[in-house]
Amino acid sequence: MPCEYDAGEYQVRVVHQAWEQTSNDNPMLVLNVTVLARVERREEETFRSPVTERDRRIRMVFTDKTVDYRLEELRRIGWLGTSFADLHPATPNYHDFAGYEFVARCEHREYKGKPQEEWSVQRGDTAGKPLDLRDLRTLDTLYSKNLAAGARTAPSVAAPSSPAPAAQSPSPSDEADESDLPF
Repeated sequence: MPCEYDAGEYQVRVVHQAWEQTSNDNPMLVLNVTVLARVERREEETFRSPVTERDRRIRMVFTDKTVDYRLEELRRIGWLGTSFADLHPATPNYHDFAGYEFVARCEHREYKGKPQEEWSVQRGDTAGKPLDLRDLRTLDTLYSKNLAAGARTAPSVAAPSSPAPAAQSPSPSDEADESDLPF
């Protein structure tokens, strides 16, 4: 398939997910997504531009070398599970990503001599659902040992002993008069 989207970041929505097996017999989670908008970041602002909505596939192949990276991707888009089976619809604790929105990355790769789009979960900022206090309590519970260890090793910050001197305004002699200007 030719590349229809430029390389870059895009807002996507998950339509469906499925487990498949690669030609090398590796397990692969496939997220079928609809591309919603182009995401551009300039300085501290994020802009979204409309695009022609098309469906794409994000393929997450699991091997000994990729498992940690894939888990990071899944956590980034909202999965906190402890069993990959929970990502299969036949399980009682099924985690369905359908409807989830996040920022994905489109790269262009050559495959069998032809350019092809390759989609992945964008590292860094995402446009996931906001967390509420209940979610944060769950996070605290999950990582209470890490939080406690960090609190014990946090560097102490000394309070300033005296206030900083006030800024002085320039005296009239410090200001240039108009005859010093080059124009």
